Amino acid sequence: MKIEKWFEHLGKFGLQAVPFHGITPEGGCTCGINACKDPGDHPLSGFFLEMFTEGRLPYVNVAIEQADGIVLVEVTKAGRGAWAGMKGQHNIRKTWVCQGPRGGWVVFFKRPTDPLLHEPWDKDDGVSVRRSPVLIPPSLRPSGERVKWIVAPWECKLGSIPGSILAYTTRMGATVAPRPEHNSATRNFVRRAWWSQEGKMKEEERTAYVLDQAQRFNSESLPALSANLVRDIVSRTIAELKKIEPVPEKVNEVLSLFGPEAEVTDHLSHRE
Repeated sequence: MKIEKWFEHLGKFGLQAVPFHGITPEGGCTCGINACKDPGDHPLSGFFLEMFTEGRLPYVNVAIEQADGIVLVEVTKAGRGAWAGMKGQHNIRKTWVCQGPRGGWVVFFKRPTDPLLHEPWDKDDGVSVRRSPVLIPPSLRPSGERVKWIVAPWECKLGSIPGSILAYTTRMGATVAPRPEHNSATRNFVRRAWWSQEGKMKEEERTAYVLDQAQRFNSESLPALSANLVRDIVSRTIAELKKIEPVPEKVNEVLSLFGPEAEVTDHLSHRE
C-alpha cells in the first residue's frame, strides 16, 4: 500500500494521522538538513506540506496525535516490567499497540470524558500519557527499520482505558478542562496565515481571514480534522500570537523592500 493510502486507511479506525518528514533512500531526512536532530520524526510544513498534499513527496512518515476519542499511553523499554504488572492488576484488556521510540510501546485506548486525563502525572516507572505526536506504522526510521504494529487496529476493537489506569496516570483531584487536540501542521499554517497579514488588516478581519484559510487548508488535508477542532486550534493559536508585540508599521515597510511576502512572513514568524 502506498504511504498516502495509509492516512486514509488509518482514518477508517478513527486515527488522526499527520504527515511527518520521512527518510530518503540515501538515509537522510526529507527536510534536507544534514544535521537534522530528528530525522524522519518532525512534522511537514510550508512547501513540503504542499508537495505532500499534491502527491509529490513520496518519502513521508505517519504520526498520530491525541485525537477525538483516543488516548495514547507510552510504555518505555525500561517500563515494560511495570506495565506487565499493571496489566493484571488493572484488568487491561486487548487493545491496539505499536512499537514506540527507543524500544518502547505505544498503547491505544478509548478516551474517556473525564478531564483528569488531560493532566498527566510524570512518574519514573516508564508509563505515562503521551503528550506529543508519535510515529506509527508504517513509518521508516533512520536505521532502515519500519515501525510495526504489535496489535493492529484490524485485529481487535479499541480497548477502553480502565478507571484505575486513568487515576494512575493523572493528578488526582485535578479539574482542568479538556484541551483541544493540537495538530502541528494546522498550527503552523495558522501561524503563517496570521503573520502574512501583519499590518494589513484589522484584528477582527484578520481573524476571520485566518479561520477561512485554515478551513480551506483542512479541507485539502488528508485526513481532515473536524470543523470544531479547526476552530479550536485557530482560536488558541491566535490567542498565543496576540501576546507577541506587534511589529511597528515602519518595520513592515522596510521588510517589504527586501523580498517577497513569503520571506517577510518567515521573518515575522521567527519572533515567536
